[in-house]
Amino acid sequence: MKTDFITNHPFRVPRSSERGGILVTAIIFCALVGLALVAYLSMLRTQHKLTYRSQVWNDCVPLCEAGIEEALAHMNYSGTSTNFQIQGWVLSANAYRKEIKLNDGTVRVAISNDMPPTIFVNGYLKTPLSSTGELTRSIRVGTRLNQRFAYALLSRGNISCNSAGARVDSYDSTNPLKSTLGQYDPLKAGDQAILATTAKTPNAIDVGNLKLYGYAGTGPGGTIGINNGNVGSTLFVNNPLNSGKIESGHSANDVNVYIPDPTLPNSFSGPLAPGSGTIGGTNYAVVIPAGDWTLNSLTLGSGQRMIVTGNARLLVNGSTSINGSADIDIAPGANLELYSTGNMDIKGNVNNPGLPKDLSMVGLNGCTSISYSGGASFVGTVNAPKANVTITGGSALYGAIIANTAKVSGGLSVHYDEALKGNPREGRYLIASYQEL
Repeated sequence: MKTDFITNHPFRVPRSSERGGILVTAIIFCALVGLALVAYLSMLRTQHKLTYRSQVWNDCVPLCEAGIEEALAHMNYSGTSTNFQIQGWVLSANAYRKEIKLNDGTVRVAISNDMPPTIFVNGYLKTPLSSTGELTRSIRVGTRLNQRFAYALLSRGNISCNSAGARVDSYDSTNPLKSTLGQYDPLKAGDQAILATTAKTPNAIDVGNLKLYGYAGTGPGGTIGINNGNVGSTLFVNNPLNSGKIESGHSANDVNVYIPDPTLPNSFSGPLAPGSGTIGGTNYAVVIPAGDWTLNSLTLGSGQRMIVTGNARLLVNGSTSINGSADIDIAPGANLELYSTGNMDIKGNVNNPGLPKDLSMVGLNGCTSISYSGGASFVGTVNAPKANVTITGGSALYGAIIANTAKVSGGLSVHYDEALKGNPREGRYLIASYQEL
């Protein structure tokens, strides 16, 4: 035993084995601390990576939405038909496709060749901390056709159909199975036309001798009169044994529809009158370019023609008269909204051939009478809930009508375009469903 030379107290010198045990304990402790630190730093790195990955994952959605907006804008572009293979879109594997580079990412968009189309969008962004991998999200968007007029003929008052041999049926200018190049085809005619009135009186709708391929409906308490005509599906109407009958389930007396009075859009600003001109070698008495225009009256005499060359609105502060040998033409990609404060008398050829969506005749306050007659065709819509509308003659009307009262006579047929229901201020195609795949 040794002693401290100062205190003269004894002390024990640690053995080498004890000193080794302390060192091992220290090493183990340091190793544990180091492992804990490494685990903590690894956890922080993983958390950072997962957070970054989550942010990139979420950023794929705006990419997809940008692709959806690009597809809808393309589909609803006025120069786009049912063939979407323009403006950089390529038809491949039964779909129209386009790739877009955006915000260091890639968007691949496909529009199916169905009707209405389905949009498929894939958004790609680089995987965090990787030079090759990509994160992707996929969205499928179903669309529906935006339609303006729910009925072939809708009125506030009585509807009288005294036509012998005439018919009211339907087609769909956007569906090749129900039309030919967008035009009515009697071989593809449908039975979805509806005659409807909010009137609640006896014989609120008098079908008479008309063949109505579709449905008829009155306001509560109203009734439907019929002579030798019939109402129902194609098979029912075409059966001569059903003369003077209405097919079960094809009539109702519960029509309760609000019919608002149309007004001139607040954005309308066109005090100037359109002029005349020669286009494609043809002389036109009235040429209406894109924009807003105003006339005190509109009269097209014998042989005179009017053409619309852009997206135009025309206000007629007076009467409208179209002679039997006159024409109103709508150029490809153009359309016209005609607002009238006066009565209309139309006998000439109007937007034929054409699409009903491209011509809208709107009767404002002061328009109480609209007459369409003669041997020419009218392709468009009429929205005049304060006007008594008379349709007669030997040709046909393609589109839809809203009126105060309506009378169809003289053998003239009405062919309702099913692609006309809904809000005309919105696009041709609207989103119907949204699903991430």
